[in-house]
Amino acid sequence: MSLYLRLKKSAAEHINAALANVTSTKEMLKTYYKESLKWSLTHQNEFLFLAQFTNSPYLKKIGNEEINKQIAPVLKIFRSAIEQHQIIDTDVYLLYILISNHVFGANQYLLSAKFTKKAQQTIIEDTFCMFWKMIELRVK
Repeated sequence: MSLYLRLKKSAAEHINAALANVTSTKEMLKTYYKESLKWSLTHQNEFLFLAQFTNSPYLKKIGNEEINKQIAPVLKIFRSAIEQHQIIDTDVYLLYILISNHVFGANQYLLSAKFTKKAQQTIIEDTFCMFWKMIELRVK
């Protein structure tokens, strides 16, 4: 469990450093997404361990308080985007699960073949656009 917490902290520090100068909520979510993928591609074994641990019964041994503390920053961004009527008004925990699974899927795809850095960036941009379209508030 301590390895899981240490790796989650490492990833969060990387992401939070990139978020420091971002102000718009959409750009914050985009930065969160892109930096999560960058970290996962740079730390492939660690990311795969986190994914495996997250889907194991051992996650339940970590208290909800600790887990909530870890994901609080991204939940705050989702809440802000909902309040600003940028995204659909739904449970922020669901949104967190969706973005986490989106990152995992994009990471798996990026690892499936040798992509150039430019191609990786295009895939990351495109997959974020897909995610955003999924949660974006559409005015009828």
